[in-house]
Parts: sequence; structure tokens; C-alpha cells
Amino acid sequence: MNKREILKIRLLEERGYACEVLPYLPHDCQGAQDMHEAIYSRNDVRGLEADKRNYIHDARNVVLVCHQHHIDEGRTEAYTRACVQALVARYGLDAIRNYIFTAPFKVKTPGSQLAFWMRDEETTWLDS
Repeated sequence: MNKREILKIRLLEERGYACEVLPYLPHDCQGAQDMHEAIYSRNDVRGLEADKRNYIHDARNVVLVCHQHHIDEGRTEAYTRACVQALVARYGLDAIRNYIFTAPFKVKTPGSQLAFWMRDEETTWLDS
């Protein structure tokens, strides 16, 4: 098993099989079956050394999602926003920003830019 597969199994056991974007982006859902890289994708690190590529296999970068919605909407702005919101709700804005700032590469992505520009007051509703 590779690092990504190990992470997916661990997260499914820890987080359960609920689609993590469902609270932020309503859709019909059968539960989580896929793991989606929300901030940095495998495409973003293609061609980098293995240790840098493996940085994306981090719980702060991935959400568990249902398969069909992942396929249909996985590259949209609304989906990216919902994924980042799910990560911020789970780990906090500071932890997500720290994940971005300590990356061993410099790649701007929609998810990283969204988390960078989010303000604390935009995330306070997540705590209620």
C-alpha cells in the first residue's frame, strides 16, 4: 500500500463514511467513498521529488467525499470552497494556513488561495 491508500483507510476509520462537503454544498449523497485532495492535488506536485509529492498526503489536505458528486463537481469553485470550509471546520484556519505555508514547494492553487484570504470572521459561523 502507498502512503495515500494508508491515509484514506485511516481517515475513513477516524472520520466515518460521511461526505464532508455535504454540510457546505447540498447534494444527494450515498456517503464518502473517495478521498479528495482539497488544497494541493497530485497534479500540482507532479514531477517533484517523492518527499515533496508525499506532502499532499496529509489529513489537513484531504476530505472524504461521495463518489458521484466528486466526479461531477470535483473541479468547480463551489466544491473547492466547500472542501476548504470542511478542513477549516475540522482543524481551524491557523492549522490550514500553517499547512500551506510549510509546504516544501510553492504552488498557488484555488484551495490555497482561498484559505490564505479567508478571515477568522468568515469561519466563526462554523463554530456555532
